[in-house]
Amino acid sequence: MRMKQAQKFVHFGSWELDYSTGIGTWSEEACRIYGLAPEDNKHSFEAWMSYIHPDEVSYVLKVMKANEYEMGNADFSHRIIKQDDHTVRHVRSLTAYEDDIIGKPVCLLGMVYDITEQKVNTLRLEEQNEQLRQIAWIQSHNVRGPLATILGLAMLFKSNQSDLDVNEIINGILDSSEKLDQVIREIVNKTSMQIMPSIPAIAF
Repeated sequence: MRMKQAQKFVHFGSWELDYSTGIGTWSEEACRIYGLAPEDNKHSFEAWMSYIHPDEVSYVLKVMKANEYEMGNADFSHRIIKQDDHTVRHVRSLTAYEDDIIGKPVCLLGMVYDITEQKVNTLRLEEQNEQLRQIAWIQSHNVRGPLATILGLAMLFKSNQSDLDVNEIINGILDSSEKLDQVIREIVNKTSMQIMPSIPAIAF
């Protein structure tokens, strides 16, 4: 009961594939992660593969074959299709072999974590970072125009070699400063909207 509660609390399940029967026994939380009834806890390797997202099947098979060849542990992430509502979830799978007294593997132990929420958050952050990079690139060009004008007028004022009088130079500096201030305000507003957006749920 404590193991069930712990697995449900941290949302990870466990399973054990017996090589003598070819059947794996899944924990209640592992069944829940895959959208299966708790009593539906006996699955073959082929059945498990049928729950993997079609685009991930070749990758998972490659990982499992490499793991079998090396007889080592595996730690990889992939997508699954829940069997109850057919939604796509992201999971992290960990596997390890258990040997008998002569070193022959007798079963494959595994754990599965639902990492969908973390994956969604990561995708959101990546999307925000890309949008911020685009904003910075575009606005940097907008900043350069009025800034170049200000610097040019300031140099004219300093050199005192212009046909413009002082008032014209000052008015030009003020006008360009207002344009620059507006650009900065736009940068701040757009950046704030990207940092704290109201993002709808991501569909996979």
